[in-house]
Amino acid sequence: GDVLLAVGTTRVDSAADLAHAVARARPGKEVRLTVRHRSGGYQQLTAVPGVVT
Repeated sequence: GDVLLAVGTTRVDSAADLAHAVARARPGKEVRLTVRHRSGGYQQLTAVPGVVT
């Protein structure tokens, strides 16, 4: 399937990397995600994290 490569400028190589990147993201502030698709293409996406209660 698709693979998340980076959150902002933070490379994501493991679930722990992803957890740390998400924890550092500021709620309401856009963050860029870099994804590699199964087909081999790359895509930059923008997400806005929220507060989970």
